[in-house]
Amino acid sequence: MKNLFLIIVLVFNFSCMKDTFIVNPRSVKEAKETNAFIKEFVGDNSIISFNNKEYFIEEVYLTYKIDSKNVYKQAVNLVFKLKDQSTKEINCPEDYTKFTIIADKEKYDFGNNSGYLVSSIPEKTISFQLVYFDNGVEKIINFKEK
Repeated sequence: MKNLFLIIVLVFNFSCMKDTFIVNPRSVKEAKETNAFIKEFVGDNSIISFNNKEYFIEEVYLTYKIDSKNVYKQAVNLVFKLKDQSTKEINCPEDYTKFTIIADKEKYDFGNNSGYLVSSIPEKTISFQLVYFDNGVEKIINFKEK
């Protein structure tokens, strides 16, 4: 009887566990479809050259995180969707620690998120700079709200 009760409790717990993961939308289109879209940005340059590789900046957008059912408005992220020019696949530089966002004189670091560069910046941001070093040379790309 005691074992039966324990089995019922375990089955109930596993059946009630959340089976979704909180993630960033994978595109502007997905962000808009899930009502997680905040705004999109455009840069004065669409190519990032880093460690002898080039990455095309496909999309840059500010979004809330989502799961299969909810939008998490307390989690605001800036997402860079980059395409490796040599492989034509969505990818980002492995050493994302060399990249910094500067918005309103504040610096924000990146975290890697499955081939995307992701940073947290204030929702009210209307422009920012992406600053990085390639072979010891500082490079800056200016972004503004689209």
